[in-house]
Amino acid sequence: MQQFPDVEYLAMARDIALTHHECFDGSGYPQGLRGTEIPISGRIVALADVYDALTSQRPYKAAYSHEVAKQLIMETVDRFDPRVLTAFLEVETEFIAIREAFSDATIVEETIPAEERSRVEGIDVPLTTWGLVSSRLRSTALSSPRTTRPTTRASAQA
Repeated sequence: MQQFPDVEYLAMARDIALTHHECFDGSGYPQGLRGTEIPISGRIVALADVYDALTSQRPYKAAYSHEVAKQLIMETVDRFDPRVLTAFLEVETEFIAIREAFSDATIVEETIPAEERSRVEGIDVPLTTWGLVSSRLRSTALSSPRTTRPTTRASAQA
C-alpha cells in the first residue's frame, strides 16, 4: 500500500482482509466494527466467506447444501448487513450455479448436526470455521503427544 497508495483495488483488498470477519452487529473481530463502520467490500465478503465455508467440504466436516447454508446464514442475520442479505437472496440461483460449477465436494449433510452448533448469546448458531478448526487442533494436541522432536536448522546440521 505504501508503494502504491493510489491503486484502488489494493485498498479494497486491504479492507477485505482486515474486515471480512467483522459482524454488522459489532460482534466480529479484530476491531469490533459495526454497521457502516465496516467497508462495503468487507460486508460483502463476510457473507460470501461464510457461504463458501458452509458449502465447501473440509477435513472436519462435509459440505452443506445451499439450502442448509442459507438456513444457517438466515439464523444469524444480525451478523450481516441487511442490504447484503437482500442481495444474496435476490441472486441465490447464481450462488448455486457458481457453487455447482466449481465445487468438487459431495454434499452429504442435509441437516445440521447437533455437535456443530453452539449457544452464543442465547442464539443457536453454527460454530465458525475458526472455532471448529481451533477446537479440533486443541483436541488433537491434547490427545496425541508429540513423539518426535521438530527438526531445527541447528539439529539438522549436527
